[in-house]
Amino acid sequence: MPDTLAAWHPRLIALATQDAHDDGAHDLNHLHRVWQAAQTLLADHPEADALVVLAACYLHDLVNLPKNHPDRALASGMAARRAIELLREVGFPADKQAGVAHAIEAHSFSAAIAPETIEAKIVQDADRLDALGAVGLARMFYTAGRMGSAFAHPDDPLGVARVLDDKAFALDHIEVKLAGLPATMQTAAARKLGESRLAWLRDFRDTFVAEWGNDAAQLMTIVHEGRGGYIDINGCRYPIEHIEGGRFCIHFPAGQRHLRRDAHLLALQQRVLAEPEKWVLENRSKNKPAQP
Repeated sequence: MPDTLAAWHPRLIALATQDAHDDGAHDLNHLHRVWQAAQTLLADHPEADALVVLAACYLHDLVNLPKNHPDRALASGMAARRAIELLREVGFPADKQAGVAHAIEAHSFSAAIAPETIEAKIVQDADRLDALGAVGLARMFYTAGRMGSAFAHPDDPLGVARVLDDKAFALDHIEVKLAGLPATMQTAAARKLGESRLAWLRDFRDTFVAEWGNDAAQLMTIVHEGRGGYIDINGCRYPIEHIEGGRFCIHFPAGQRHLRRDAHLLALQQRVLAEPEKWVLENRSKNKPAQP
């Protein structure tokens, strides 16, 4: 199989690049990265046909319509049909062509076609992984620029008091779509890697908001739920505990779940100092919870 893959690799690259397009988010480097991710996933699935995966990785974007195109959901089906035409011309194994077509058609998020084979699952996961992490972030802003979207909402970049709209604001795309990708991964390795890359994206978002201005880094919302509730700071929730007389403690537990804990605690402390008529800061524990 390694010799077969090595023989077909340059031929598939040639097929993928014979019709050049100007979308930098879906260029040859994207295809290389999808195949690279697919190889990582293949290591856990020796039962998968690597040649089918290789062909689908390089030919899945033969037809690539803009995200705001009315026929976007049909693009992967069109790409699958074009791929089979090209593969037949170059003598690709006939018994593998249907598997390639299905993997290409099912890779698309817009098409919403469930992958039925392990090859299709691997290709779908590999393609979605490229939407996450540092490269995914670059692709996100590149695509938003092509669509005429703004970086972020000028006054509420986290959507605390508005409905998120990733067609208007690029930063919204992290929560509107990208945050849900790890849960859609078909393989365990992709889910784990996807969660790691999503955490990186959310760390970037927090840093971006802190630099955005307009006091965006200190957007806070308090939600009361019976005797408890939570305070939301920049999309992170910290539990609150009612004590008496309208007073409550805010808990800032340590751990990986609160990667921005120190920054958020500092933001809350600054709010306390800025509004002494509303807040009192007491050392009730080592985490220094704040009380109104």
